[in-house]
Amino acid sequence: MANETRWPFMSQTVRSEVEIQSEFLDGESIYGNGTKTGRASSQILCGFLTVEADERGDLVLKRTTDLGKTFTTIHEDIYSFGYIGAFLFFSVMEDSRSPRVMYFSSDQGESFSRALLPSASTEQFYSILDGDEDMLFMHVDNPGDTFFGTMYTSDDRGILFSKSLERHLFDGLRKSDFTNITSLRGVYLTNKLDQDNRIRSVISFNRGGTWRQLNKPDNVDCDAQVQKCNLHIHGEHSRNNRMVPMVTLSDSTAIGLVIAHGTVGDSLSSSQHPDVFVSTDGGYNWRGTLRGPHHYSILDSGGLVVAVEAHHEGQVKTIKFSTDEGQCWKSYNFTEQPFFFAGLASEPGTKAMSVSVWGFRPEDDGQPMWVAVTIDFQSLITRECTDRDYQDWLAHSDPSGGDLERNGCVLGAKEVYRRRKKQSVCRNGRGFAVIKKQHSCLCTREDFLWYTCVFAIEQQCLAPL
Repeated sequence: MANETRWPFMSQTVRSEVEIQSEFLDGESIYGNGTKTGRASSQILCGFLTVEADERGDLVLKRTTDLGKTFTTIHEDIYSFGYIGAFLFFSVMEDSRSPRVMYFSSDQGESFSRALLPSASTEQFYSILDGDEDMLFMHVDNPGDTFFGTMYTSDDRGILFSKSLERHLFDGLRKSDFTNITSLRGVYLTNKLDQDNRIRSVISFNRGGTWRQLNKPDNVDCDAQVQKCNLHIHGEHSRNNRMVPMVTLSDSTAIGLVIAHGTVGDSLSSSQHPDVFVSTDGGYNWRGTLRGPHHYSILDSGGLVVAVEAHHEGQVKTIKFSTDEGQCWKSYNFTEQPFFFAGLASEPGTKAMSVSVWGFRPEDDGQPMWVAVTIDFQSLITRECTDRDYQDWLAHSDPSGGDLERNGCVLGAKEVYRRRKKQSVCRNGRGFAVIKKQHSCLCTREDFLWYTCVFAIEQQCLAPL
């Protein structure tokens, strides 16, 4: 079940994660002396000149449709540019005394329109938090060193923006806790800095239309003196401060499954020990599942979850695993010789049944040796799932029923997924594909206030109630 590999230790430092240089600088995508291609390979946007801090604003943005034979200048005095989802964008300082403004294109650079957003001074920044084919999430920094700003959501052109969340947390390192919960449509999670200077977690189930605090986990209680008891999630802000080793984890193949570090109380606590919490319905309800910080990974399209306890100085030899989405856990000793943990890795995606635990171990001669142990769970979970192991699940639904016509209706659509039963001990396998049935439903007035309510196939919705 476990296979160990060793090789010489070549570095004086051990990192628990691979650091990749971010495409975002000061909250914006920025490139220089190079190219970044859009969806069409024959269309290229280029930024010329160097990208030193005192020269940003001198960039020239050009476009080519013939693989570099000819170029058309889109705009000069560019501060930054890039793309996300279906949108190309750039920010520009039209003169040295003017604040920066944003321009977006949803037609691969054929035309750009100025975004209806508050302008930003040189002391402020924009940050595109997330984007897809239909909309953008944008953070606009507040003036001064406030560590918060305002979040906006766009229309499908990237021009008209609506205020989504005030006092959105953005720490001194310009890191946001904003997370797209990819296991369920329309769900986003982030933290805000309230007026009492406490950090509190909020979640949206309608693509930023409304936000609310997270429900208290079913199996965890607050101290008696706590008046408002909610779950609060640790994000990038906490990971940068080494409070937790991982941020929130979800995947589009593991429907409804969310794994995160958090604390229960009135607000996010730095003094309270973070634990691991799991939601199986996309963030509506939560359950405490592991004590203390852990490294975790989703395997077999959500049919298997693995975790290794985070030891700052100790050695590891045990991996925990769950076949019922974190309700129950079993332990497996994957080595007789423990080693200092450095990372938990599996192949991209969640279809694999194996995971590698790697780190280093001091040898008899005193020299450390890299160690990687690959654990294959196929030898443990041998049965392939059959039709009887699956059941239909209505996303965004209220288990109590309520209004049957409205139950599960979000932004004009109801979605029914085929999910593996929690009590079934079987593997989904590499051929597993998410099966979804989607139906249109009545939009509410709230849907129209925040968005053009869109049914994914017809891009239309029924009349509001």
